[in-house]
Amino acid sequence: MEKPEPETTKEKKRDLPHGYKMARDVGEKVFENMCHALGIDEHEFKETDEGEGAKNKLIHAFCTGCLEYEDEVFTLHLKSPIKTGTKEISVLKIGEPDGAQLRSMSIIKKKNDDFGKAMAVLGAVTKLGIPVMNKLKSRDSMIAVAVISLFL
Repeated sequence: MEKPEPETTKEKKRDLPHGYKMARDVGEKVFENMCHALGIDEHEFKETDEGEGAKNKLIHAFCTGCLEYEDEVFTLHLKSPIKTGTKEISVLKIGEPDGAQLRSMSIIKKKNDDFGKAMAVLGAVTKLGIPVMNKLKSRDSMIAVAVISLFL
């Protein structure tokens, strides 16, 4: 027996998975539109295991509302804010890195340290530096790295 379509917005929200602000198919459409706006072939991007994993992290983040994309800038609402001195950072703005910001990866000497290289680029793009990026908790850093991996 098929489940009937929800009639009201309240019923639709009740049918979403816990913590979701939008349905998965809407999040997938946001991802697709974002790829088109950035000139990324979403089919090629997700052909690797890492690409598929990053895609799923991004879609989940869009669906839960912790990640937004508008005017080629990602806004990541941190689940665990970062304390730096007297400031508390609860939102990261992540734009497309330029050449100089991409060169920040060169300070990471380990050849296979892709995570470290992504964190270096994030530090440059956000203008917060690696020490602040290193304070990100795992859930936040995984989404931030998935965002920056779109450009690497």
